[in-house]
Amino acid sequence: DLDLPAGSLIAGRYVIERGVRRGAHMAVYTARTDASAARYTVRIARLPSPGGDAEASVARELQRVAMLRQRAVSSLVAVVREGDDLAVITERPDGPTLREILQKSGQLKSTDICRLITEVAAVLDALHSAVPPVVHRALMPENIAVGERMLRVWVDECGLAQALTNAGVLPTHASTASAPYRSPGELAGHATPADDVFVLASLAYECITGR
Repeated sequence: DLDLPAGSLIAGRYVIERGVRRGAHMAVYTARTDASAARYTVRIARLPSPGGDAEASVARELQRVAMLRQRAVSSLVAVVREGDDLAVITERPDGPTLREILQKSGQLKSTDICRLITEVAAVLDALHSAVPPVVHRALMPENIAVGERMLRVWVDECGLAQALTNAGVLPTHASTASAPYRSPGELAGHATPADDVFVLASLAYECITGR
């Protein structure tokens, strides 16, 4: 079920804390375990059919991203099947999202913007340089987290939209990004690395202007 109440158990050990956001094709939650103080992000997507190898396909693609060993990419923990759903579990960054920062301050300092955009651009460069290239397709403030004084940046959902589409979980013209952050190529159903750069420029503009 995409609507999970607090306390729901995923993969036998991840306890849902609260919902973060819900789209047409995926719901996002924060979670914890009783075994440690670590916090996690759980993304739940509905599987197109009970059979097939969607779970293995998504796991392979996300492992390929993990092999890029980018410090700013949120660490993959597990990809598991939960009934008719697929759960993708990652470590939750230790810091607020860019969305939370923009809602609080409206705009960012120029030095912070430069640091942020440079870090995100480095992640995109690594994704796009992979063979075959990985297009993020879901770059938005909700998927970027920052540490104290912008000294650490994390980018979430790297490769996830592409993995879900390739596995048949996400329709070709669908997206896990919210509407304002969908590029022309993404809307047309054939996103390329250039579309990620388009969205990154939009994020820079939002950080500068606050809108």
